[in-house]
Amino acid sequence: MIVSNNITKNIISNNKYRFTVFFLVYSIPLVLIFDWLIKLDYTSFPLGIVFKGITILFNLNLFLRKETKIGKFKFGKIALFYLFLNIIYAMFSNEVIQNLYLSIRILYWVSTSISIFFLYKNNLISVSKLKYIFITTTILGSLFTIYLMSDSVKHQNASAYLLLWCFPILLLFKQTFLLRLVQFLGIISIVLTIKRGAIIALLISIVCYVFGSLIINNKIKNKIKTLFLGLVFLLFSFSVIFSNQDRFIERFEDKTGSGRDIVYSNLIDTYFSSDLDNLIFGYGFKGVENHLSTFLHGNSEESGPAAHSDLLQNMFDFGFFGIFFMLLLHLFIINLIRVNLKLRSRLFPIILMYYSIFFLTTIYSFILNVPDAIFFGISAAIFSEETNRIKRSYHI
Repeated sequence: MIVSNNITKNIISNNKYRFTVFFLVYSIPLVLIFDWLIKLDYTSFPLGIVFKGITILFNLNLFLRKETKIGKFKFGKIALFYLFLNIIYAMFSNEVIQNLYLSIRILYWVSTSISIFFLYKNNLISVSKLKYIFITTTILGSLFTIYLMSDSVKHQNASAYLLLWCFPILLLFKQTFLLRLVQFLGIISIVLTIKRGAIIALLISIVCYVFGSLIINNKIKNKIKTLFLGLVFLLFSFSVIFSNQDRFIERFEDKTGSGRDIVYSNLIDTYFSSDLDNLIFGYGFKGVENHLSTFLHGNSEESGPAAHSDLLQNMFDFGFFGIFFMLLLHLFIINLIRVNLKLRSRLFPIILMYYSIFFLTTIYSFILNVPDAIFFGISAAIFSEETNRIKRSYHI
């Protein structure tokens, strides 16, 4: 599946980056473990935050090297725009220190995504190490999620969206028995959380993957194999849902989206009836929370919830700049889809799956302002470079 990069002109010494690669590969799953240990109240020491800080330092050290260039990594430039947008708005907010810390969480996944792109582009990080990151993360996230949900009668986020973002990249690697087991484990975990948004995105993304595979596969044998695999994934998902049908029926009886319908309509109405200044610049960092504290609680002392939508949060907080950022992300992924469809690349169905997850989750959930977005970013890095390699193989 993965195209080898045999035409890299500039040979960079592996020794200079060996420790950086080692730390990134093993720290990403470790951060997940440390964050879960705090969530489960096994420790109060924020070791995950410490590792994220060290990771940022490694990334910054990498960027200071004169040979580090992100070149055609458009996603990296878009992500940096989002990071700077958050930092600038945080510096002009009322709670500068607290809001800058929230921006640093974005710095973690943005800087790591760019680092992975550079390392992968120059063959400094191997495919086996990338597989280790995503397989280990999926296993750990699944086990923690199953443990949490087995002792809980309520739906919780757990690692549902994190696992969802691991799915497309897992399909990029050579499919082995172990890899299939890991994917089924991820499905079980996502479904057990009873997070409607995650489950809907999972099912639709599987359909998109099957649809994309049918388009590019000319052989009847490959089409049948793809259909069979897709049906197995879907039937397995529905079997897990059926085994927990009482909890699902109770959860899906809520037609309001846990109050999201009221929040969404109010944010949209408020923004589009705003003055020109707010339409262009938005309402500032945590503008949604400040607005909803008054709208929902009648006062500004009690903090309001976030938008539970990347699209609405960025639109309301950053105005035109937030909308522009979201548009750039959509265009970036759509262009990857377009190129791989034109070349009938095996990457096409995977990126189609990736985009369906992005399209849905950014409408009704958060991915871009939390550290877990690192898996969204790393996937973008790998898909970008793989697309570049395919284009080079066609001399485009």
